Amino acid sequence: MDQSGTPGLDTLTDYDNYGVRAREIFRPWDGGDILVGLDIDYIGGEVQFRNPASPDRYFDRETFRLMAPYMAVSHQLGSREGFYAIPSAGFRYLTHSEFDNEIAPQAGLIIGYEDTEFHASYARGVN
Repeated sequence: MDQSGTPGLDTLTDYDNYGVRAREIFRPWDGGDILVGLDIDYIGGEVQFRNPASPDRYFDRETFRLMAPYMAVSHQLGSREGFYAIPSAGFRYLTHSEFDNEIAPQAGLIIGYEDTEFHASYARGVN
């Protein structure tokens, strides 16, 4: 109950998150990087709603799996001792045990001069 004595609208959750992440960077040419990786996550738990007006007051424990292989490519133009630019592009392919598969692209650009950098990026995420 809150301070006025009214039953609360609390939600009690008991969730476990665990998984594994692996990634590797390859440098197949001078100035170029290829990043590949795989994230595997498991999210599971149960929920209890403390709202007396709610017809659904409890959700049983359920575990979801999210797997996301990804890849990105970048190339440095110029030298870090002067002006340089590093464009990049990549994507994640998200597979979920309950929802549709999705592709999440990203692109970025770093422009720098010696130790100073400007970063710009775009990404489409899936939540």
